[in-house]
Amino acid sequence: MTEPSTPGVGDPVVVLEALPDGSLSMNQVEALEDGDAIDLVGPLVIDKHTDRVTHLNIVIGDTHYYVGWNPTNEQWEQILVVVETEQEDDESVLESAISVVDEETEELVLGFDPDSNPDTEEMVEFVWEYVEYTYPETERLYNVMDDAIDELSANGG
Repeated sequence: MTEPSTPGVGDPVVVLEALPDGSLSMNQVEALEDGDAIDLVGPLVIDKHTDRVTHLNIVIGDTHYYVGWNPTNEQWEQILVVVETEQEDDESVLESAISVVDEETEELVLGFDPDSNPDTEEMVEFVWEYVEYTYPETERLYNVMDDAIDELSANGG
């Protein structure tokens, strides 16, 4: 399902070969969820011009795989993997996160502390920052995650 590919500098990018090339239609997203292996598929970002999903949260058991279509490299990439814990505070444990390193300075541009336990807002912010890094025209993208955060805040979560 996955295959590491190495960009010029930085950590390897995990490429998801099981997903079809390109952004997905809502029918394709629903079909992913119809199988037995995946518990939930949630669209995170939608291209407003094409009504196609460019980024997803794929949930298998207690693990969330945040993935996105990278139009420049023409591949689905694993952005974050977070495992939910059953502790009182509903803490999430970061299993892996993509890193972006500036090719010239070799400084970390985008990354997560591997020992962190990110909350929902931190994960949403990280995924969106990666979207901005990989997607040429973010103004045409609808960030579903922002509405979800707003709804959680309104409901006291």
